[in-house]
Amino acid sequence: MKIFIKTILTISCLFLVIMTAEATHNRAGEITFRQVGPLTFEVTCTTYTKTSSVPADRDSLELNWGDGSSEFVGRSNGNGNGIPLDNDVKFNLYTAIHTYAGRAEYIISMTDPNRNGGVLNVNPPNSDQVPFHIETTLKILQPSFQGTNNSPILLQPPIDIAYQNQVFKHTPNAFDIDGDSIAYQLIVPLQGP
Repeated sequence: MKIFIKTILTISCLFLVIMTAEATHNRAGEITFRQVGPLTFEVTCTTYTKTSSVPADRDSLELNWGDGSSEFVGRSNGNGNGIPLDNDVKFNLYTAIHTYAGRAEYIISMTDPNRNGGVLNVNPPNSDQVPFHIETTLKILQPSFQGTNNSPILLQPPIDIAYQNQVFKHTPNAFDIDGDSIAYQLIVPLQGP
């Protein structure tokens, strides 16, 4: 009888671990950069995650620099814990400095397996089974002729509440410190590079 109870408890614990491993998490995100030297950039990966999804919480993320290298970057806000917002949303910043070998165009990216569940336009009803991927293109300019290059900054967080059968509007309110023109385009949510 003791062996039977131990087996049931072991199977129950294993089932809970499997359920925990499939936790959902990422709601939105962006990658921004700021030039701090001729070939050096401060890069920030911003994510908005589900606060209550504790098992999927990330104290670090792997940033792929686009030059064949990657680095795990620790969360830098909220004393390394992120900042809880309203509606079960957590605001997270992961910031690092990277120096490139030369002038070129690089795609900086981050992929995480835990996309938020319940997204109706991403593999319904299994959006949590589609990886969450964000990326940005960094082009290193010749400073003497072209100046520096910093990414646009979204001044409006990409966290909104939509209502069924109502028109949904979101204004990213982007700003570019370099004065570059900004255009918006809808794309299919990315799953990887």
